[in-house]
Amino acid sequence: PGNFDGYFAVLTDAPSERYADLAEKDGKFIVLKIKEEDKRRDIDPLLAMKLFKTMIPRYVYSHPKISEADIITYLDFDIIVADDIKKTYELLAARKRLDAERLARHYPKEDPETVSSIYFFSELVGRSLQPFHGGVFFLDRNSQRCLDLWGEEIVNNDSTRDQIALSHLNTKILKRQLSGCKLWALPRAYNLRYPTEKLMKEGRKATFIHITNTFRAEMIPRDVQEEYIAEILGLTEEERNVQNHLTMSSGKISFNW
Repeated sequence: PGNFDGYFAVLTDAPSERYADLAEKDGKFIVLKIKEEDKRRDIDPLLAMKLFKTMIPRYVYSHPKISEADIITYLDFDIIVADDIKKTYELLAARKRLDAERLARHYPKEDPETVSSIYFFSELVGRSLQPFHGGVFFLDRNSQRCLDLWGEEIVNNDSTRDQIALSHLNTKILKRQLSGCKLWALPRAYNLRYPTEKLMKEGRKATFIHITNTFRAEMIPRDVQEEYIAEILGLTEEERNVQNHLTMSSGKISFNW
């Protein structure tokens, strides 16, 4: 359903054999193995894991198959692409043009060609809209400075949520305490959804569905999740019956492709 024809890459510290079969069968599937020197053992393990998000371009642009990538789309592992992703890329291209004009008007000292940028969707928490959702974002060759600053906030912040660190970083940027980095929010509507039981039963979707493999999945009956995911992925009857395509435990969703 995603209509994506580029490369897929998994950044992981898991044993190589976990993805070996898939990498052999699909020439566009790439495993990026995390280097030992990039593993932080002096901070909370959850923060250390989330810190890997900030290293993505270094790994992508050092791999020969994807070193020329124009756009890197980051997805948390519990996100499903349920609609044509090319529409998102068209939105992103249009916003980049507008934001370059905005930079030229309001930040004349910032060069739109070289300023570091990351594009997120806005985040919905409770009834309040927070600036950014950290489970999906878009990078390019100039994004590393923003990622490094985000990484500093993750390490130095008391919260184990990378989005809190992201909000702190954005506050510093808006107060002009930092330069050379801009964080941009794309509209959430029709692009990103958190599923609920009602939404799943109605078959409603968006380009990105963030299942959230924790409390949210536990609140939705397994059969409702199973039917919804099979439908939006367009699985055949045979594929639905293959346990290796989709397995669940305790109401949580896990993928063993």
